[in-house]
Amino acid sequence: MAQPGEVRGRSAPLVGGFVILVAMVRKIAVTLDEGTVADLDRWVREGKYRNRSRALQSAADLLAERDRGSRLSRELAKIDPTEEKALAEEGLGADSWPAY
Repeated sequence: MAQPGEVRGRSAPLVGGFVILVAMVRKIAVTLDEGTVADLDRWVREGKYRNRSRALQSAADLLAERDRGSRLSRELAKIDPTEEKALAEEGLGADSWPAY
């Protein structure tokens, strides 16, 4: 079962070899300030999004992508380049290749 705000989906094959993603969504209630609602309505009116839900989903996806990227950056910052180089070069001497 999807958690609040989480979108789960599955792929279903179609005729002609095409695949469509069938997304399962969950409705939630949100409270937003009037300025944010006005922005959502303007984006829908301008045709940027089909409806408010699509606009909010896009914003949530963008934040999730940013979070994944910053998490990767944090994990990469933990790597010791000297140690990684030593691990990568381990066994790269003249004796490292088996005889043919």
